[in-house]
Amino acid sequence: MLQGIPNQRILKDVGENFNPLSRISYTTNHDLYNIKKAFKIESDVIFDHDDTKSVSILIENLKQNSGLDNPILLYKPYGEEDNTIGKDNFFLIFMNTAQKEMLAKYGNNIIMIDSTHGTNPYKIQLTTLMVVDEDYEGFPVAFVWSITQTEAIYQTFFFCIREKLPELKPRIFISDDCNTFYNAFVKVYKYLPNKILCDWHVKKKSI
Repeated sequence: MLQGIPNQRILKDVGENFNPLSRISYTTNHDLYNIKKAFKIESDVIFDHDDTKSVSILIENLKQNSGLDNPILLYKPYGEEDNTIGKDNFFLIFMNTAQKEMLAKYGNNIIMIDSTHGTNPYKIQLTTLMVVDEDYEGFPVAFVWSITQTEAIYQTFFFCIREKLPELKPRIFISDDCNTFYNAFVKVYKYLPNKILCDWHVKKKSI
């Protein structure tokens, strides 16, 4: 770690020497993060050993270095008052220039949205908005990190997207069987795309 060897390489080497009786064989990325934090090993993505300060520094660096192309559409740290997002909620929306261009190019055909669960100790969920290109390959065009997942939260997300792309009219909207994403999109864009379930939920319903 002191030599700057990336976590992915360390985990790969650990996996190649797997021993089911050895604790080190079950090392995770979070374990490596804790080791770096305990021994104060610097990282190009960890700006402070306090996670909240580290994220805030990263956001500020992006603002200063990106100019008009700042990919941070909205940021509210945990503990800061906000009537819509809530005080006890972390909220961050990211969309860079390349993602905006992809959404403008393909967003009127198919868009997809889904969240990940249980990937960090802070209960922050990552929600990804994606489009499908001409080869039917998925491409992520925006990200939102949030502790809570409500219709109001995703309305805020789509409001930020609408400021960049006010005329988004997808033909198909793919999400899970909950209407939270879809309802938020419709209320913000005042447009009704055809909604279909993602493949995983279709298979789940058929079992």
